[in-house]
Amino acid sequence: MTTNGNDALIQVQHLGKSFEQLDVLKDITVDIHKGDVVCVIGPSGSGKSTFLRCLNRLEEPTSGKIFFEGVDITDPKTDIDKHRQKMGMVFQQFNLFPHMTIMRNLTIGPMKLQGRSQSEAEAEARKLLERTEMKHQAIAQAVGYASVYYFSLQFKKQTGETPGQYRKRVGKKDDSDD
Repeated sequence: MTTNGNDALIQVQHLGKSFEQLDVLKDITVDIHKGDVVCVIGPSGSGKSTFLRCLNRLEEPTSGKIFFEGVDITDPKTDIDKHRQKMGMVFQQFNLFPHMTIMRNLTIGPMKLQGRSQSEAEAEARKLLERTEMKHQAIAQAVGYASVYYFSLQFKKQTGETPGQYRKRVGKKDDSDD
């Protein structure tokens, strides 16, 4: 493992990804700092998902380096599973376990992967649910927790207020026409 000496949370240097003769990613270099909001925009098939999958090594880059918290995660000696515990990714087609409650879906990862107790994991899950202002588990199960959480965070970043604060300000009682 080597450190790069840069203060970026994620640093990508000359990243490339090819599938046989098709170059999907070519020489991508970017620094992403804590608190940055980054949008990856492009037409279907332009490599957006491939880029994101390379960032957490769900896809192995063909060339270049990726540093996460100063550690070269493209180095084969790096324990990528250790670093993935600090990363998150919402897939285009994410799925909750349909046979589990929302609370169980939220606590299974911290309990199994981080060795947290059930009470500790549930306390953290409640904090996350409060942050997204989810007062009804039915909403979470109907639309998927991850999409509601992501929407709520993005809404606050863009407007400076939570969806609940916005509804109060404009006099809306519910989400019926959001």
